[in-house]
Parts: sequence; structure tokens; C-alpha cells
Amino acid sequence: SIVMGKVKRALVLGPSSTVIEMGLTGKFREYLYGKEGLRLQEKLPLKYRNVPINLLNENNPIVDNSIVIENINSIYNKDNNSIGDTLFSQVEEVLVLSDEVHHAYTHLTYRDNLLELEKIEGQRDTRDERLWMKFIREEPKITRHIGFTGTPYNQDEYFADVIYNYSIKDAIDERVIKRINPIIKTEAENGDAELSTPQKFEQILITHDENKQKYSYCDDNDRPRLKPITVFINGRQTSAQRNTEGFTKALADYLRITRKEYSDLPASQLHLQPNHQTEDKCHQLGSHKP
Repeated sequence: SIVMGKVKRALVLGPSSTVIEMGLTGKFREYLYGKEGLRLQEKLPLKYRNVPINLLNENNPIVDNSIVIENINSIYNKDNNSIGDTLFSQVEEVLVLSDEVHHAYTHLTYRDNLLELEKIEGQRDTRDERLWMKFIREEPKITRHIGFTGTPYNQDEYFADVIYNYSIKDAIDERVIKRINPIIKTEAENGDAELSTPQKFEQILITHDENKQKYSYCDDNDRPRLKPITVFINGRQTSAQRNTEGFTKALADYLRITRKEYSDLPASQLHLQPNHQTEDKCHQLGSHKP
């Protein structure tokens, strides 16, 4: 919208998490100034290329052609920062993009086909979430608001004003996110399900390597991308610790058998490296870019 001159300023809001705020800032920086930005420039008509855009936060005076990235706490304190001072100054409209927007709907109720803000007090997070939608609805210069979320519902009601839906299935099919295998079957070749714990760990490691060969592809530096992730879910912390120790030993034994560079190392030395990671070249994986 800024590149095309539709609006002069945009505010990107997220929940009260500095981690999310930093992540959003990093993504916008890459798509504005990094390699991804160069790729996007090539897809734009000539008249829209190389439009200078400022990436700011609440500590910067806000001028035209700016994207401001902040979390909802900045709205609560807007009288003491540039959100309240300069964001809406000398401009007719500000576009607002809300990440994890379901938080903004948390304390809204549906009555007579209208949204009403619940008049309840609570903890700080609760207060900030209520203030999020209040800010968007009451600021006259916010005439367009677009929300993004992976949780498109409030209480028992799904959002009715969805303009685009991108399902998990679509994302998996297009290789944007990883394919999820919720349960890895661990049984012997003869169908015997009574495997020992080390044998189960070995099968999990084999499956992990197979996924690496199946889904990884080369990046510009000939390193595999789309690294597989195997997650262990445990009911108790003690179980998690016990399985960590057992899996670390199984991983050490597996590396000594399957990787030449570790074959001469004593198992005891590998056991001391629970966070050890290995890397392969793409040509070793026999994978290719889709």
C-alpha cells in the first residue's frame, strides 16, 4: 500500500511480546532491505520500484513512507511515545496490520449481531487486549484494519469477516511448512511392538534421517534447507530428563555407526555432546531443489 501510494503510514501491531515484535521487525527488514527485498523489487512494475520506506518503532518520530512495528503495550503508553505524538499527525489515514489478531477479540461479545467490548477489569494482559480493539475502533484515522491469525475464532464463534484463508494443508502441499507425522511407529520387522527403548530410539533416528533426505533441498551455499524436526512429548519433567539421557546415548551410538567422521571417537566422548549437530552437503543427501 505504501509503495503504490495508497497510504503513507502503516502500523504493525502484535501482542505484548518483545519476541514477536523482534521477529516481525526482522522479517520486514529482510523483505525491505535484504535478498528477499531484491527479489520482490523485480516483480514490481518499474514505477513502484526502489520506493524508500522507513522501518520505525515507538521511539522514532514518524514520517510519511514509514512502517511502524510495535506491540500492544505501546498503545497503552501512546501518550508518552510517537504512536500518540506523530503517527496520526498531518496524515489522513493510517493502515493498521494486527498480527495474532485473535488477542484483540478476546474480550468482545456478540449481542444482536454487534460486537460489544466487555466492561471487565483484569490483569495487565487482559487490559491490554481489551485496549487493542478499543484503539482500533475509536481512532478516526484508522479506516482500514487487516488482521492475521492462525486462531480465527473468539470464544465459540469463528470470525465472519475472513477475506483470505490459507489452510495448513495448503501450506504443507506448497512446502511452506513441514509435513507433520504425529506418531512415529516403532515396531520390529516381524511386527513385534515390544521393542526396547534403545531400539525405539534407533528407529526414530533412522526416520529422522529419511525425512532429511526426502524433504531437504539446497540453498545458495549448498547447505540443506527444510531441516526435519523430531519432537518428544513427555508427561513429566522427570520423564523428559530420563528420555533425554537415553536418547543422547542412542544418538552417540548411531553417529559412530553411520558417520565416518565419528567412527573412531569413543562413545563416552560423544555422550558428552548432547547438543551436537551434524550438517550434510546437499549432494550427499541426493536431494534437489523443487
